[in-house]
Amino acid sequence: MDPARISGQSFLFVRGSQSLGTVPEVIAERGGRCTELTVYANGKAPMDHAPKIKAWLQDGALDCLSFISPSTAKHFFEAMGSTEIPAGTRIAAIGTTTAAALRRLGLPVDIQPEVYDAPHLAEAIITRLAQSISD
Repeated sequence: MDPARISGQSFLFVRGSQSLGTVPEVIAERGGRCTELTVYANGKAPMDHAPKIKAWLQDGALDCLSFISPSTAKHFFEAMGSTEIPAGTRIAAIGTTTAAALRRLGLPVDIQPEVYDAPHLAEAIITRLAQSISD
């Protein structure tokens, strides 16, 4: 069987409520069957620390903001009441979808790993911040 074809194969896609549905679409395009199971709902978390975080941002005390999903970016900036960040504060996105969400908010994406997972995001942040120190 052609490895690009998965005709007749069945899959279960475990997802969050805001999944883009890309995985099931690709599986269907390649002839597979995919059942989606939503196991958690994305939503706003209590932002009890919002005033402290706003003060850190205003004071330029944060070198980097990192986001691991489009919803984290959306909810964070809603809680902050603004998308303004001080010059010198870097913005990191775990992957292309999160980066696109940040750009839709009018924000630059300074850091994005080549491999879209948490360990590579952490390494990309470390590398970029280390470069800033040496400059």
